[in-house]
Amino acid sequence: MRASDPNNPPGAAPDREGGDPRRCGRPASARALLSCGLLHGALTALSIAPFGLWPLALLALAPLAWAADRAGPRRTRAGLLVSTPMLGVWLWEQRWVADVTAPGYPLFALYLSIYPGLCVALSAWLLGARPLRRTPAWLIVATTWSGLEFARGEWVLGGYAWYLTGHPLIEWPALAGAGRVVGAYGVSALAACVGAACGSALSRPHGRPLVSLAAIAAAWLGLSALGGLGPGPRDPAPALRVGVVQTSVPQDNKNGWSVERRISDFRRFLELSRAAAANAGERPDVVIWPETMYPGGPLNPDAIEALDRAGIVWRIESGELANERIPATQLATLLRQVQASDVVAPMLVGATALEGLAFEPLDGGRVRERNTARRNSVFLLRDGRIETERYDKRVLTPMGEVIPLAWRWPAVQRWIVGLGAPGMDLDLRPGELDTVFTIPAGPAGASARLVTPICSEATNPWRCRALAYAGAIRRADVLVNLSNDGWFGRVNAGREHHLLAARWRCVELGIPMVRAVNTGLSAVIDPWGRIVRSGPEPNTDGVMVVDVPIPSVAAATIYGARVGDATGWASFGLTVAGLVMTICSGRAATRDNTSDPGSLS
Repeated sequence: MRASDPNNPPGAAPDREGGDPRRCGRPASARALLSCGLLHGALTALSIAPFGLWPLALLALAPLAWAADRAGPRRTRAGLLVSTPMLGVWLWEQRWVADVTAPGYPLFALYLSIYPGLCVALSAWLLGARPLRRTPAWLIVATTWSGLEFARGEWVLGGYAWYLTGHPLIEWPALAGAGRVVGAYGVSALAACVGAACGSALSRPHGRPLVSLAAIAAAWLGLSALGGLGPGPRDPAPALRVGVVQTSVPQDNKNGWSVERRISDFRRFLELSRAAAANAGERPDVVIWPETMYPGGPLNPDAIEALDRAGIVWRIESGELANERIPATQLATLLRQVQASDVVAPMLVGATALEGLAFEPLDGGRVRERNTARRNSVFLLRDGRIETERYDKRVLTPMGEVIPLAWRWPAVQRWIVGLGAPGMDLDLRPGELDTVFTIPAGPAGASARLVTPICSEATNPWRCRALAYAGAIRRADVLVNLSNDGWFGRVNAGREHHLLAARWRCVELGIPMVRAVNTGLSAVIDPWGRIVRSGPEPNTDGVMVVDVPIPSVAAATIYGARVGDATGWASFGLTVAGLVMTICSGRAATRDNTSDPGSLS
């Protein structure tokens, strides 16, 4: 029989700092693990809207690191206990989902609450692995969390890159500047390292926490310096004068947009556009409407021609114009006339595109509509005509526009939607081209290149990078985010976090952003993620006219031109590699013990 090691008794995890493993303390009690989950949730919630105590994001991972170190052999139990309080946190943060899908609301909150517990369970397993015994405990926890966060943001259930650990830190440019090198996922990984080092120091007081924190701080500041020294003086010329139209159509109204309401809303939108054009006595270079706010049906020219050929009319069913019929293309005609005569400036309008539109006659003078594809699009109107070139949304919003995986089987997707959100029609098709709109800017004959991520695409790092960069070449001067945030209802914290996530795209790519948002929050963001102008209050309509400086030198960021989301990929890859090594080392140890006769005595 082998002699036992008094410093490493059977069942004890090897001490990563080279000392007695028992100095880490006994496994945590159920109450302590529940408290860790509650503290992690509190730090996360307080760091974001509506509280905005952003420095707390640096400590958010500390309770998870402590719990992973004290999980003991019952790792699954520890993970479940840590996740339990997080369910309440996510029910609060995602409460707006209840108005979209009541059955899906608790399920979505439950799904999000799994990740902290999964991090604790996996980290505790890796902490006990023989191949990783020399790896600092805080680094294992931070890498595991970052890998899980990257998977949640990019793949699982279609991706949900919201509420990343590092998102609140955009309020401090000295920390956010590292995003120009490693992106938002990289800054989140750095924040996770700080929190995990603090948590590990509480669990292992015999370690050297100050050395670890100093190394993390040095790496962070070095990356920020590599990304640039922060905002400098504004480039005086040229500038793109933008007129932003913010609408206030509640989502429940838009889902059941009656003909009467469409016409009244359309008239209001035209009034706002005229107001933007007349603002300050000087017309803007471009006027922007939010996502899908054109209420006249499809806006692509071939669909409008199909409507004309078929003689499709709308019948008004109530009000002063009851039973009156108007051509279905009348709003498109009026929009072109107003743009040509009253607005003059080009307009970017969020609307639907219907490809292959055709109509089948039915009894009673009715028709059945058929099309080959319906898309969520941005159209450019110029000189009274609708340009054929448009941008179609390429990454559809999971659960809001498409059901992940199920979209491959339309019948299955319709069945799921019928259970979770009756009345919704998820039949959008993703786009195929990364369109760049060129708009004349200023009196000197300059021009601006605009790319238009739609709605949640502004929270998607790789989608915006693909729009703004062609390899190492920057091909955009301004990001224009058209969005419909009516989904959030009266929960303004959801709007604020949508804006917060979008601000990171400006840091990563070094490009300003203009947001035109139904129900708000419309804003103008500079290349360092700072809000330089806010639009009307949430759930109100109005206009905002602002000059957006266009850099005279199209400098590319390291993130945009070279690195991309390499940090997220590396974190996920290292986590998977650690799990594989742990599994293999466990099997090897089992074979060794089985083949050693002394192990049986």
